[in-house]
Amino acid sequence: MNFISAELSKTGGRDENQDFCGMRTEATAGIWALADGLGGHRGGEVASRTAVTAILEQWSPSLAHTPQSLLSLIEAAQSAIIAEQQANPQLSAMRTTLVLLMAKGDNVLWGHCGDSRYFVCFLV
Repeated sequence: MNFISAELSKTGGRDENQDFCGMRTEATAGIWALADGLGGHRGGEVASRTAVTAILEQWSPSLAHTPQSLLSLIEAAQSAIIAEQQANPQLSAMRTTLVLLMAKGDNVLWGHCGDSRYFVCFLV
């Protein structure tokens, strides 16, 4: 299976863009993550990068393709953000939204926290 990915990010009228996107694909499996730091909270750009990086580091093509695995990746992102908050007290209020999509073969799972969304198109 070939994956073709693209991303589009806009500041939406804000002074800075706190979006962070990442993906990994291997053979017939892939993971895509997008996080948007909450602009009203200091460190939103750090929170979004931390969340996506944690997910990409935890994912592997051999990971079970189940809702529980999806949840474990979201929890890994949350744990990484909490660790960063504890290491940097000035970022203790940082927050982010998150949307995550896992594909394996012709099966797809996704979930989100907050108001970020994916647009997905499948061509067969």
